[in-house]
Amino acid sequence: MKNIMKIMILLALGFAFGCESYFPAEPNFENTYPAYVEFENTAEKTVPEGGTINVVLTSRSVVYKAYNVSYEITGDYTASGSVEVPGGVNSVDVALPVEAGIVTDEPLSATVTLTDVSGDMALGRNGMNTAVEVSITRFIPFDADDYAITFSCNEPGYGDYPCDFVKTDDPNVLTNTNFWDSGWSIDYTFSGDFDQSVTIEPQVRMSGDTPLTVSGSGTYDGVTKLIVVDYTVVDDAGGVWDDNTHTFTVPV
Repeated sequence: MKNIMKIMILLALGFAFGCESYFPAEPNFENTYPAYVEFENTAEKTVPEGGTINVVLTSRSVVYKAYNVSYEITGDYTASGSVEVPGGVNSVDVALPVEAGIVTDEPLSATVTLTDVSGDMALGRNGMNTAVEVSITRFIPFDADDYAITFSCNEPGYGDYPCDFVKTDDPNVLTNTNFWDSGWSIDYTFSGDFDQSVTIEPQVRMSGDTPLTVSGSGTYDGVTKLIVVDYTVVDDAGGVWDDNTHTFTVPV
């Protein structure tokens, strides 16, 4: 009987210690944070006047009720407003408008700051990631007449040579009549918008008996008329004849 009692006591103690290890201490919530909204990315942005400052508002928590976030733009350019974040999402793209005709010479410096949020939300974790620096540059709308001129083209590994751009029936397409300093005519499509992008849609030209496909993409600047295009020239077998960058500048 004594042995049985000892066994029962040991089993009871073992169960007690097992329960203690199975049910850990209650967690400490003192250092937790309320739901908060912040900029997903705070890297400096460059935007053209008349365009938009594109930012992403994000929260690590999905809030099932819509809430409003107020912002203020300060510096060389000032503005303020608010945007609504729909319920049931934790990320939303926001486009903050910038007035046109505000830059006369040098870019304007400004800061977009989140200033208030409705409901039980907080601004940033400990107030962080609530400001974005912005450089606002001068913008001149695209006009094909401004680019129907002779440019100086720099081709790394080859040198500089003249290229004439001429207009086409499409107001956003110009033809470079001396691509690759070969006398080839290649069409360039200008976006004509705030992106100021250039595209060379795939075009086939002959090098002797060999068909070559030219394609590429890049950017242009409405103020300086600088055009920078990364391009490739490949044959039908996929062999790369050239993979380079053309930089077009207006001769001084």
